[in-house]
Amino acid sequence: MAVLVGAMATLTTPAATVAPDMEILKLFPQDTQGIAVIDAAALRNAALVQEFLKDHEAGFPGQLAEFAKATGIVPQRDVDQVMAGKVGSRQALAIVRARFD
Repeated sequence: MAVLVGAMATLTTPAATVAPDMEILKLFPQDTQGIAVIDAAALRNAALVQEFLKDHEAGFPGQLAEFAKATGIVPQRDVDQVMAGKVGSRQALAIVRARFD
């Protein structure tokens, strides 16, 4: 569902280039087969994403809810960028850029 919301949000906002951070790209292994970058900070302001977040503010599933509670991170507010890549045939790596105290 989140992928669909992200796709719809990109259709309703003007196209913008998302530049991956080269320092973060260096953290991906050499055998990474593809990388996707999501500019969460820009999507956060899209009307469709705002509506989705309002409708789904009940919480997060399992371990993500535990992590958010333990760290005080609020993903809807604190996450600015997500980079995810396919590594090998069955593995993935995601790096999240966020700000928090």
